[in-house]
Amino acid sequence: MSRESLRARVGKRFTPERAKATRASISGASQYIKFEKNSTNLIRILPPLIIKHEDGTETEEDDWSVTVWKHFIKNYRGTGKPLVFTCPAKMGGGRCPACEERERLLKSPSAADRELADEEYKPSAKAVCRAVDRQNEAAGPQMCELSPSVVKELCGLTSNTIKYGKDFTDLFEGDDIVIERTDAGRTTYATSIAIVDVRPQLAETEEQMEQWLDAAERLDLVKAAEVMTFEQLVDKEKWIVKNYLGNGGRKNALGPSLFDAGKKALAAAARPSALASDTVAGNIDSGDGLDDDSDF
Repeated sequence: MSRESLRARVGKRFTPERAKATRASISGASQYIKFEKNSTNLIRILPPLIIKHEDGTETEEDDWSVTVWKHFIKNYRGTGKPLVFTCPAKMGGGRCPACEERERLLKSPSAADRELADEEYKPSAKAVCRAVDRQNEAAGPQMCELSPSVVKELCGLTSNTIKYGKDFTDLFEGDDIVIERTDAGRTTYATSIAIVDVRPQLAETEEQMEQWLDAAERLDLVKAAEVMTFEQLVDKEKWIVKNYLGNGGRKNALGPSLFDAGKKALAAAARPSALASDTVAGNIDSGDGLDDDSDF
């Protein structure tokens, strides 16, 4: 396969202009690359693709990542397990039980409640992209979540034409990314990046590139941003509680549910439209997460 035919399979170049736009949008055996504690990771981020559909149509992706807002509620209801879900309010305008609980706590006269509001219920932004783990290339392309701080650094390098100014996702002239994870405590860590200019091509052979692009098409970035319905969120909670009780947990030790009728506020009549799954792209271009350096 020629360079031209391979080029025809990917979308827009990651130019300094696109870097600025992406920076604004992020300000998120598994399919996801995991950055272990106190680790040094080498990844190659894939460019946006041109997705060919069965009906003969094509969809050209605008960027190499999408912004996804998630809630990560640690030790949900005292079960020892987190409740993690995409924020309906941030991702499409639907009502979100976690955001509504946060608003309730922020209005409390208790300083502890107001602190809990942001510690437990504030949504965090992530950039979800496709990447190859250079230390595990046999796995092929995988999904990868990057924090806003990492994305800002990457976009800053590409938008700075004096310091770097290149498209690090380019198939033939890109660069690998080193991501250092340094853990400061049990629940917090910091990340830093560096560009490694040693393997400009995505893969050693064009045949390998074609195989990886085929695999990458099956990793749907938009699906990664899908919003769960109210009923799906309730089912997720039930699964957490069932496993907690099955492992010896006591029912009377459970904390309050976000979904209790009459306490939390998502009226039954509002459920179908409030948390509909067709709101996936609603907040993809929001810049609200730009200054959010939290990790989950």
